[in-house]
Amino acid sequence: MRHRRLLITFLILSSAPIKTAVLDARTWTEVGTGRSFEGAFIKIEDGKAVVRRKDGKVFSVPLARLSGPDQTFIKTATKDVTEPPQAKTTGATSDGAFAQYAPPVMVKATAIKGKGKDRNAGLEVKNIGTKSITSFVAQVQYLNADGGIGKDIPHTQSGFFGQSKTKLSRAKTYTIEVTSFFMQDDTASINGVVTSVDFDDRTNWPAMPDTPPSKNGDNPVSAKMIGVVGSGKTSIPAVACFNYGSKPIKGVQYRIEYLDAAGEVVNRTNYGHSNAEKPIMEKGKGKVMIGGESPAEEAVTAQVTIRSVTFMDGSRWSP
Repeated sequence: MRHRRLLITFLILSSAPIKTAVLDARTWTEVGTGRSFEGAFIKIEDGKAVVRRKDGKVFSVPLARLSGPDQTFIKTATKDVTEPPQAKTTGATSDGAFAQYAPPVMVKATAIKGKGKDRNAGLEVKNIGTKSITSFVAQVQYLNADGGIGKDIPHTQSGFFGQSKTKLSRAKTYTIEVTSFFMQDDTASINGVVTSVDFDDRTNWPAMPDTPPSKNGDNPVSAKMIGVVGSGKTSIPAVACFNYGSKPIKGVQYRIEYLDAAGEVVNRTNYGHSNAEKPIMEKGKGKVMIGGESPAEEAVTAQVTIRSVTFMDGSRWSP
């Protein structure tokens, strides 16, 4: 196919050059899935190819996910432009949807020992932050031989006997004992992902980002995926929600749809959080919620839709 003349321009963004081009649409292929999609190459930014679909939608695709011919095409198209130093990749999209969202603790699982009902293991939770911890919530994941999650159970821990009776001090470790009660016959190992931490100064993790999700019409709550905790099949999405309404909220339900480079939904997950006793979000305040299934390997971005909101006065909103 005959291409229009290639136009190479230099853009300045944070004092760093970005490879930019204007080309006709072509067919691209993802190496991991064999999926193909149509789009025009725009530029390289942060180790990703930015592609515009025919409907005008723009996506960022990590170079490592593109086929050899696609990568050769990009190198040829941008050979006259100096490649800027690349930051270490985290698998994040340009909007940070899949960026690593690290908790102030490190979790290490011990191997399962024993047989049958006598099987047991442990999750060693180490405080690697700068403040003492008064409580945390960990998702205990029971993994199959292929590393997939067979079952996951939340575990809330407060009171750290063997350390201080009321807190887990800096650089100290607490071990969660995992028995065979929730283990299945095919459970090969365990994993733990911490989803909430309370500190002794009454602050907590995860904290809301400085910029909340943009308001979405008349919806009382807006939401955006801001990262994942953990990695691979055991990762858990982190979503920032903000109460733009006029009343305090006690419950929120939302859906995450994971999209591939062609904008197609490759998997989805539903999650919600509620508290009957006190608001999870006062008006004009936000909260980061961690829960739901991990994104599919071929996903490059995500969109979050609020499904329902329950207010402290018992009223309810849904789209």
